[in-house]
Amino acid sequence: LQQALACSDNRLALPIVELAIPRLLALSHEERQLFMTEVRRLVWLNQQLSVFEFALLKLIEQALHKPKIIFREQTLQQLALPCAQWIMTLLQYGAHPPSQYASIYQQLLNPVFMLSTPVMPSMQQATLLGLDNTLKLFNALNLEGKKQLINLTATTIQSDGVLHRSEYELLRVLAALLNCP
Repeated sequence: LQQALACSDNRLALPIVELAIPRLLALSHEERQLFMTEVRRLVWLNQQLSVFEFALLKLIEQALHKPKIIFREQTLQQLALPCAQWIMTLLQYGAHPPSQYASIYQQLLNPVFMLSTPVMPSMQQATLLGLDNTLKLFNALNLEGKKQLINLTATTIQSDGVLHRSEYELLRVLAALLNCP
């Protein structure tokens, strides 16, 4: 398998991981803990976190440690600040120049939040490490909020006319965490 995987298109990495999840679910609790410890160690080996590594961690954590069922009642408007952080993070991984972030941010969020568009987070506030808690908050979204967030994410990704691998990986993680196809 190692030789076949080494020659495969790297865009298939996350789908291949998703195919391996049933096998990971067969592990005992102790084996899962050990596996996650090793994955985290490998991810942080170079002291940096790439989008792929973030996506890999979140997909495996989601599969192995299903979050508690939350009564989903929050709207996207109630999670405006986490949504703003999410969109700002996506913008950083797209093709837009940083000088255009503010205008693009307003164009994307004004239709969703109407008169109460959240203040644009700084680039220091919109990091992969910060996304971990943000994504957990999105578990409380109602179905309409999930739909709005997925659509807003797709619009953000499409806004520069280029689909970057990191944007695709972040969208895949969001969909998995929201239990959306």
